[in-house]
Amino acid sequence: MSITDLFKKRRQIRAAWDQEKIPSKELIHSLLEQTLDIAASKQNLFPFKIHVIEPDNIADHEKIAGICSLFKTGSVNDWEKERPGEKTQTYTKAPYVLVYTLRLCKPNVFVTAHSERHQESDRFNQVLPNKYRKPNNMGLAAVEVGMFQKALTGLCLENDLQVSYIHSFPWWRIRAPHYTYEVDENKVGYNWRELPYIDEAVLLVAQIGHKAEIDDPLESHRNPGDQYEEDKPSIDTIVEYHK
Repeated sequence: MSITDLFKKRRQIRAAWDQEKIPSKELIHSLLEQTLDIAASKQNLFPFKIHVIEPDNIADHEKIAGICSLFKTGSVNDWEKERPGEKTQTYTKAPYVLVYTLRLCKPNVFVTAHSERHQESDRFNQVLPNKYRKPNNMGLAAVEVGMFQKALTGLCLENDLQVSYIHSFPWWRIRAPHYTYEVDENKVGYNWRELPYIDEAVLLVAQIGHKAEIDDPLESHRNPGDQYEEDKPSIDTIVEYHK
């Protein structure tokens, strides 16, 4: 299968996750290892961390669903319907949820040698406790998360797994001059303090699992002319050439 055909298989799954066919932890870990091997990163530092919420961690799945509910209406807002503590099946729960956060890196061989050779102890923000939260490094980490996740998505699709992306969550703001965090409050759902192990800025949330053999009532990929069609812009609106 060509790379074009492979990525055409991806759908943003919202309410059609298979609750019986659960990928093994070994498979997910193997895909993450393979992604680390092929993904690009400046100085190969990978300035982010991935928190993986496993299938049986029902409590944290509920919390992350609430955290990603910022509005009273929307595809992720059914998280309240089966609370509290009900064990009814829901197709909105993905088996695995990945939470990407910023990370303070340890210098690798190149960074250490380059810093010593050129006497530049403050060049690589990714490894500096007083600089890794600066906006420029936050932007770098966000770009690298996107590249890592796209590579991971391709590997998932090769294994008949679907991947969904979520960016609707309370945002982490940087407060100068000491680069401390100020986290937005969620007026509808939960806040990040519900998950104490998330202690650095969140850059992306992703879901992984098998699609159930049902139509997704909240799917975004609809037929042309549908009242909820999410049609793409033309190539001319996003690409401009300069001779």
